[in-house]
Amino acid sequence: MLDALTIHTRVHLRFLARNRVFHGFVLLIALGFGSIMIPSFVFGDASSRFVILRALADQLHRAVSFITAGIALLVIWSHRRARSIKMIATTPVPFPVWVASVFATAAVVGLTVQALIAAVVATLSILWNVPYQLGFLYIALNQFAASLIMLAFITAMGAWMHPILAVLALFFLQESTFWTIHNVLEIFDPSLVVSNAKAVASALYYLVPSFDPFSGRTLVLRRSMRVSVSDWRYLAATFAYATLAVSFGFVTTIAILRRKPLV
Repeated sequence: MLDALTIHTRVHLRFLARNRVFHGFVLLIALGFGSIMIPSFVFGDASSRFVILRALADQLHRAVSFITAGIALLVIWSHRRARSIKMIATTPVPFPVWVASVFATAAVVGLTVQALIAAVVATLSILWNVPYQLGFLYIALNQFAASLIMLAFITAMGAWMHPILAVLALFFLQESTFWTIHNVLEIFDPSLVVSNAKAVASALYYLVPSFDPFSGRTLVLRRSMRVSVSDWRYLAATFAYATLAVSFGFVTTIAILRRKPLV
């Protein structure tokens, strides 16, 4: 099983290495990084550069999280479009192993790029004489956990619907969306329709996945980038939540692909 998982993962990595869409995402991140980094070398003191570095780390890690989630979507859709999933499902290798390799590919690429960005941020803190805080490492780890949650959600959705619809669902079906809807409904006069709508919004608020479940508990991270003991505990809880989400997404993806017509 492990050998089959490794082989399939390597095949997916080679696919990404040759895919122009994936290259475009990487180029977009590189251009965005360069547009922010180059002026910062010329202008600004240590204080302003700390703010720039904090914003840069947060935005880059967040962007990689979305790309990580999109990798599995890209791999599965390419096989669906080529109508090759049926062939994969009928090979001697168990089909869940192939699905696991899709998740593993996205996780490996995401972790590698997150680590690379973390190394670049640490290097810039030295070059800019900016004190390096553990908050920069915290952002990298927290965004990797968030990417796993998004990966589970969008992969299952992508196995069920078109990738564009899956991406739209990723942005719309969030807890903040239904929390906003619930607050907007508070403005209207009480009625049966409004009460039912509020109840539905509240239920969906608790049902949809949270991509950063403990963000409201670590606000100090955005200011000083210093991490307390409780922050590390919340990070561990986030990874536990991500593990459950990936498990659910993995099982759901297998169930959906097996039920869909794969020809």
